[in-house]
Amino acid sequence: MRRKIARAARALAARLDALHMGTKLRLFFLFVCALPCLAAGSFTVVSAGDLLFAQRAQAVQRKHAQTRVVFSNAATLCVNVSHSVLFDEELRELLLLPEDQAARALVSFRGLDELMRSYPAIASIDIYTENRGLMGRSRFLDADADVRASAWFQAAAGSKGVIRWYVLEREEGRRQLCLVRKIPLGGERFAVMVIALSSDYLRLQTADGELITGLYLDGEPFYGKGEDLGEEAPYARLAAYRGSEMLACQSRVHILQSENAFTVVTADPDAPADLRNMRFSFAGLLCLPMLAALLIVWAYSRRLGRRVTVLRNQMRVIAEGGTVISKTVPGGDELGQLFLDMTRTIRVLQDLSRKVYEKELRYQKLLSYQKEIEYKMLASQINPHFLFNTLESIRMKAVMNKDREVACVVHKLGQIMRRLLSASQSTVTLRSELDLVRDYLEIQQFRHGERIAFEIEVAPQVDPDALYTLPLLLLPLVENAVLHGLDDKRGTGRIRVAARREEKALYLLVEDNGVGMDEERRKELLRRLKSGEPQPDGKHIGLYNVAQRIRLSFGGDFGLCLHSRKDEGTRVELRLPIRTEKDR
Repeated sequence: MRRKIARAARALAARLDALHMGTKLRLFFLFVCALPCLAAGSFTVVSAGDLLFAQRAQAVQRKHAQTRVVFSNAATLCVNVSHSVLFDEELRELLLLPEDQAARALVSFRGLDELMRSYPAIASIDIYTENRGLMGRSRFLDADADVRASAWFQAAAGSKGVIRWYVLEREEGRRQLCLVRKIPLGGERFAVMVIALSSDYLRLQTADGELITGLYLDGEPFYGKGEDLGEEAPYARLAAYRGSEMLACQSRVHILQSENAFTVVTADPDAPADLRNMRFSFAGLLCLPMLAALLIVWAYSRRLGRRVTVLRNQMRVIAEGGTVISKTVPGGDELGQLFLDMTRTIRVLQDLSRKVYEKELRYQKLLSYQKEIEYKMLASQINPHFLFNTLESIRMKAVMNKDREVACVVHKLGQIMRRLLSASQSTVTLRSELDLVRDYLEIQQFRHGERIAFEIEVAPQVDPDALYTLPLLLLPLVENAVLHGLDDKRGTGRIRVAARREEKALYLLVEDNGVGMDEERRKELLRRLKSGEPQPDGKHIGLYNVAQRIRLSFGGDFGLCLHSRKDEGTRVELRLPIRTEKDR
C-alpha cells in the first residue's frame, strides 16, 4: 500500500515537473492564492453583512424601545390629567352654575390653562357642555347636535367615566389621538372631556433622520401613515411596510385603564438597500483584484525568471497569514506591476480589518451609552405625584392626630417641592416668590425654633400680584442666609426680606445678622460674580447662579449688590426690571 502511494506521488511530481513554468505558476496562483482569498473574502462579505444587519437591527430596536417609553409616558400623562379634571371640584361647580353666573365665574377659572402649561405633551383640553354660559369660551365647547351624534360622544355619554381613545380630526384637519371621558355632574347631567395628545411633541421626542415611526390605535394610524405589520414583531426583521421592504419592529403598548390596542412600529427604510450595496461593494473589492491578478499571471507567465522565486516565497508568507512584505520585486514590467497589485490588496485587507475593529469599538461605546441612557430613563420615571400624595397622607395623619403644627409644615414642604419641580415657567408673580420664601423660612423656624426670626416687608407701591420676576431668585439667597450666615451664629438669627419699587426698577432685599464676611472676601466674591467665574471651592453657587440668570435675562444694567461686614451680617439686594402681565 505504501509503495503504491509512493509510486503515485512520484508520478504526479514527474508530471508537474514536466509542465511549463507558466502553467505551474497559474496552478500555484489558483490553489494557493485565488481560492483561499475567495473563500476568506466570501466569509468576510457574509460576516460584514451579518454585522451590519445586527447593528441596524439593534438601532431599530433601541429606537423602538425609546418610542414605546415616550408614547407610554405621554398617554399615561393624559390618563392622569383626566383624573385631575374628573375630580376638580371647582370645574364641577362651574359646569353646574346657571348661565349668567357661569359666564362670570369663568373669568377667574384657570385650572385647564394651568394643566396645559404644565404638560407640553398635551395639545388641548376641551370640555363639551350644554351650559350656554360657558359655550365658545376658553376651553369649553358647545355639545351641539353634530357633536352629540358622533360615535365618540355617544359612547362617552353611555359610559360611567370609562376611558376611551379615538383618532379625531382637530384644528386645521389634523388627526390627533384623543382621550374621551365622561364627567358625571349628578342626575342625568354630564359633560365630556377630550384631551388631545400633541403630535408635535411625539414628533420632537421620536424624530430620527434615518428611522421612521408609526403609531396605531386599533390598527388605525394617528402618527405616521400606512398600515401596521399585522403581527407582533418584537425583534427587528425584514418585512413589507408602507409598500416597501424595510427593517421593521412592531409591538403593542398597554395604557393604564385603557381597553384600546396601541401598536408602535419602528422601521429603517434604507437598511435593505444598504445591505445589498455593501455586499456588492465587498464582492467587487474581492473579485476585481483577484481577476486582475489572474489575468496578469496568465498573460505574462512566460516572462519569468529568478524573480518568480521571490514572488512565490512572498505569496507563501501571505498565504500563511502574514501581512509584512520583507522582499520586493524590482522593475517596472508586468511582474513588478503584479507585485504592486498584491501590495494594494494587502492594504485593502488591512483597511478592512481596521474598519471592522473601529466599528466594533464604536458599537461597544454605543452599547455603554445606551445602558447609561436606560439607567437615567429608569431613574427619571419616578412619578412626582407619588411624593405629593405621600406628603398629603402624612399631613392628613397629622391632622387626625390633632398635630396641626406638623400638618402645616408638611403642607408647606409639599408646596415647596411642587414649585421646585414645576419651575420651568419663564416668569412667576412676585407673590409666588414671596410665598415660597415664607414657606421655607417657616419650615426652618419649625426646625430651629427661636434661633431664627424673619420678617417679609412689601412697600405700599409694590403690588406683588401684578409684578412678575424670574422663578427661584429669592430662595437661593435666603438659603445662603440660613446656611452660611446663621449656622455658626450664637443667639437669634434674623432674616429680613423686603421689596420696594423705584422708578422703573424693582428692588428685592435679603438681609441677615449672621457671621458676615470681611472686606477682602466680599470684593473677591463680587469680582467673580461680575466676571462670571465660579468659586473654586464650589461655595456660593446659589449666589453665582442668581447673578448669571439676571445678567443673561435682563442685561448688564441689572444685577445684585452685596454688602457684608464680619460678625455683623450680610445684605444682598437685587435690581430687576418692572415686568407686568403684558411683559411676560
